[in-house]
Amino acid sequence: RGDDARDNGYWMFKHLSTEHMYVNQYYLIDKKSVDYGKVKKLGKVIKYKSLKHWLLYCAAEVRMTTHLAAFAPGNYIGEWFKHHKQKGVNVFLQHGITHNEFPSNYFEHNGSDLFVCGAKPEHDHISKKCNYPIENVVYTGFARFDGLHDLSVKNQILIMPSWRSYLYDLDKEKFTESTYAKHWMSLLKNTDFYNYCKANDIKVVFYPHYSIQQFIDVFKKLENDVIKIADFDHYDVQALLKESALLITDYSSILFDFAYMRKPQILYQFDENDFYGKHYKHSYFNHHIDGFGPVVAEEKLLIQRMPIDSKGQLVF
Repeated sequence: RGDDARDNGYWMFKHLSTEHMYVNQYYLIDKKSVDYGKVKKLGKVIKYKSLKHWLLYCAAEVRMTTHLAAFAPGNYIGEWFKHHKQKGVNVFLQHGITHNEFPSNYFEHNGSDLFVCGAKPEHDHISKKCNYPIENVVYTGFARFDGLHDLSVKNQILIMPSWRSYLYDLDKEKFTESTYAKHWMSLLKNTDFYNYCKANDIKVVFYPHYSIQQFIDVFKKLENDVIKIADFDHYDVQALLKESALLITDYSSILFDFAYMRKPQILYQFDENDFYGKHYKHSYFNHHIDGFGPVVAEEKLLIQRMPIDSKGQLVF
């Protein structure tokens, strides 16, 4: 996105910086980013949307991105180049395993020379259904999976819901009145949930999706001695994933990262019809059949399904 160094792009850059130092590579990031110093230590960085960004974009032999055409100096330039072949190879690293239907993932809209997949069923879907030449789709796993080892797990629940495109442009008042906000706020205010976590010394971290972080203040007022509201600038997603014993999400592809670490998860899908009617479309993956944990639609059932042992510890 140009303002962070936490996803597959960062891990790919780190790998090349340490294992293939002969590669002349640059990382695009805004100097104001909280991650700037971290990536600067590894190698060369370029200011996002600078003149040098423009020049390197045109001259590069390989361009890698986690978000479609995010390596471009501007959205319109990126869109134009997706449909007009330029010099060099475009690699789509992705920022989550594709398990919903995205029109932008089809070759005629995406145009990537290399589409990197993190799971075999995903690879089969993209290569067979999305109109790519067979050599353009590879199943390698994600670069960021390299960081999902050496775990030090706490008695902690991570709540990390996905986003909704139809909420993105709302003002704070309308967002607060949305079904999405009301359900997650209700869970965070649930006295049974709080009391259970308090009695068993379980910490809870609520980390909204990047696109929902703009409404972080709506949730901040619900912080207490058990529940922490995590913002983008002060919390790293992968660190939270590694240290948490249980994940509560809805439809987020982050569930695959958690499953990769073989830790339990619960999917809280209170708005399935809206999500697949107004946001994404169903694809090859069915959470009820193919998922890695129970799917619940009610707050009460969510609390009941938490995997707790006789000593009150989260089981993983």
